[in-house]
Amino acid sequence: MPIPQKQIDPKDIRILVDPRAGLSFEKMFFLAKEKNERILSNKEVDRILLEPGVMCNAYGRDYLSQVAPLWTGTVLAYARPGRRLGQLIEYEDSKSKIRWMFPVPVGCRELKDSALVVEHPDYDLFNAGSRIVVNALDKDINVIENFPRDYGWYRADEKTAIPVKMKSVSETISWMKQCLSSPNSMKVTFPKERRRLFMWDHTSRFFGRHLYRADEWVGPIARAHPDYYSHNRRGVSTGLDPSYEFRVLVVSRETAPAID
Repeated sequence: MPIPQKQIDPKDIRILVDPRAGLSFEKMFFLAKEKNERILSNKEVDRILLEPGVMCNAYGRDYLSQVAPLWTGTVLAYARPGRRLGQLIEYEDSKSKIRWMFPVPVGCRELKDSALVVEHPDYDLFNAGSRIVVNALDKDINVIENFPRDYGWYRADEKTAIPVKMKSVSETISWMKQCLSSPNSMKVTFPKERRRLFMWDHTSRFFGRHLYRADEWVGPIARAHPDYYSHNRRGVSTGLDPSYEFRVLVVSRETAPAID
């Protein structure tokens, strides 16, 4: 089910549980399902983090400090670097020892260095005791190509805000020039020596996203995790145990469209 691409009224967004508490993603998922709520996607949370006025104007300047870190409704699955996705991607939660499983559509099984992504509520979680299977229709699963092999700074995918690797040097340079010509860019004079390196450092930190990834993983993307320190608003965590007790932001499925 495509999410309508319109703006949410910030006052329609709420924390699913008491701001002082948190729950594992599995518990948050079923609680949201019970209350007929939609968990905000990584793209929506990304906008909230990088445009603080979206929420601060409605709830006060300390709002983000009350809710972080956050689980998003975006579930991601990827295999080890350089390996095919195969029929099934698995990840064992190091805390709960529960294995998260993501069945791979037939047309995606030969892909390498790619990730599969599905947004809430376009999937269900099937709990089989020591296993949790992410069930989604093939049409609701999207492919992120050029998913980075390592953590670091990358360009954000326009549709999902998930970090992606550039396909070529020319694409990287084009992206840097586009960012530096943006009205939001700081006016910086780069030294001639190693100019491209300085341009990349500036561009990625002001316009990119910092990726944390595991070896092989299935789970929800987390945002604003404290391990990112100074750049936690741009940090995208794709490798944390889903049993961590974070918070989620939700809207009613019936009344609220999505942030564009």
